[in-house]
Amino acid sequence: MYIKEMVISEYKILNDLKIQLQPPSNSKNIVNVIAGINGTGKTSLLESIVKGLAGAISPENIHFRFDEETEKKRHQNADLQKLRESFEKRQNISPKVIYIASYLIDVFMPVTQLDTEYHFINQLESVKILGNAEYYIREYILAHERNSYEGDPVKRTREAIDNFNQHFQEANLLTQLYDLDGKHFNRPVFKQKGSDMLISIDCLSDGERQLYGLIVALMILNPSNSIILIDEPELALHPAWQQIIMSIYTKIGQNNQFIVATHSPQIIARTPINNLIFLRKNSISHKIEAIYPKQHQPKKLSNRY
Repeated sequence: MYIKEMVISEYKILNDLKIQLQPPSNSKNIVNVIAGINGTGKTSLLESIVKGLAGAISPENIHFRFDEETEKKRHQNADLQKLRESFEKRQNISPKVIYIASYLIDVFMPVTQLDTEYHFINQLESVKILGNAEYYIREYILAHERNSYEGDPVKRTREAIDNFNQHFQEANLLTQLYDLDGKHFNRPVFKQKGSDMLISIDCLSDGERQLYGLIVALMILNPSNSIILIDEPELALHPAWQQIIMSIYTKIGQNNQFIVATHSPQIIARTPINNLIFLRKNSISHKIEAIYPKQHQPKKLSNRY
C-alpha cells in the first residue's frame, strides 16, 4: 500500500494543496522528504495523512489516490472504512500506517508484555517507547539464542548481541548493547567503548535514546507494504547521525513508503532530488504550495561554442 497522490481541500493551514509522492519499487523501501521553514504545514501534512486514513477527516477535505492494487480493493470495498475493515480481517498480510511524531524520548516506563495485536493505524506513544524497546531487545536476544546451533552458551549470546548491534553499525555509536543482566531479570545493558561501566537503556544519552528507541519501535512493528510517517527524525541527533538515520530506518521491512518531515540539511542532502518536496507560502495567495525541485532544474547549455 502506498500513496501516489493526495489532495487536501482543507486541514489547518493547508488548503487546495496537491502532493505527489514517490512509490516503493522492487520490494525496496523509499523515502519521501517534506521540507520547508516553520509555519509551512509539514507536521499538519503528516497529521492529515494519518487522520485521513483513520477516517477522522472527511473525504471531502482530503482525497487519496493509492497504488493500483489498493485502489482495486478500495473500489471493491466501496470506501476507506470498509477497506480498513478488510485489512483487519487479513492481519498476516495487511499493511500498516505508522506515525512517529516529533518528541524527545525522556520517560522510561517498564513493560511486561508487547502489544502484538494487529492495528491498521499505529501512533507511537512516547512514554512507552523505551520500555517497549527494552522488552523487545531482551526477547530478540533470547529468541536468537533459542534458534542458534552454537553449543557454547557464551558464544550463543555473543552471536545474538552482535546480530542486534549490526542494525546500528552505520551510526558508529559510542555505546553498544553488551549483555543481558541475569541479576536483574535479563535487562539489556549497554557498554560505552573504552569503559567498563554498564548502563540500562534509560540512562543512555538523549541522542542514543532517540535512536535506539525509535528504530527498535519500528523493528517491533515489522512493517511491510506500509506507510510510515516520521516527523523530525533528526531530533536530538548529532549531524553525523542525521546523515545516516534514514538509511537505518529503511533497512527495516520491505516495500514501505516513508514520508518524512524535516528541517535537517543533512537528511535533505542525502535524499534523491526526485524524492524531495518543499512546502512554501505563496506570497500572493498566502496558501501553502508544494515545490518539486526535479521540475525546476536548469536547462543544459548546448555545445554551440
